[in-house]
Amino acid sequence: MATRAPISFLKPDGTLTDKLCHLLKEIFITFDKDQDGVLSREELKHYFSILSGVQLSEESLDLTMLMISGNIIGFTLTDFFSFYEYQTHHYYNETMKDLSRLYNQKTIQERLFT
Repeated sequence: MATRAPISFLKPDGTLTDKLCHLLKEIFITFDKDQDGVLSREELKHYFSILSGVQLSEESLDLTMLMISGNIIGFTLTDFFSFYEYQTHHYYNETMKDLSRLYNQKTIQERLFT
């Protein structure tokens, strides 16, 4: 069952907070190794493997990319935000897990909740 995100992750209109967007932009830039403004298939596979500890199947990657961006080429920053907006709406705990794998709890508290 989906868990609703606390107001501190989403604005009242359901979009991501500015603080979360800023943090997600930092993550995007870190994983955009060729700095072309797009997380390519390979960059996304690497990102998701860091989060889950396993390699995402090609089918799962295709489905995720098609659902969010409408293509199987890559994610722009806007697509990355869309992915996290969807995930935060429907699977808040997964967003929290993702952030926890990339940042320690103190950093998350300081960056998102203060």
